Amino acid sequence: ESTDKEKALFYEEQEQQEQQQIQEDEAFSKPEITSTVSSVDGKKYVIVAGSFLAETHAVELSNQLRYKGFEPLIIKTDNRLYRVVLGSFEEINIAINELEKCKKQLNNDIWILRI
Repeated sequence: ESTDKEKALFYEEQEQQEQQQIQEDEAFSKPEITSTVSSVDGKKYVIVAGSFLAETHAVELSNQLRYKGFEPLIIKTDNRLYRVVLGSFEEINIAINELEKCKKQLNNDIWILRI
């Protein structure tokens, strides 16, 4: 009798975990996109992880970065590009330092863009 209860509790717990995973996956697949900006929060420099013509590619990269612990932002530019941004900064020196930290974690092409 206790075995049946344990199995029932385990099943319920497993179902809750699966539901939570589905909710997390849905949250990752729907990042917020900031439309046409000339600056991000009034800052002059951004670290760009990718720039795409297709929104779906930007969303995919954004999701990958979220799973790695980053909090990327997708920006739609005036020329219809979707940029995946890792951070925004007022001073170039701070942006350069952060760029180096990000490069160590990501090992890919990322760059600083003045906006």
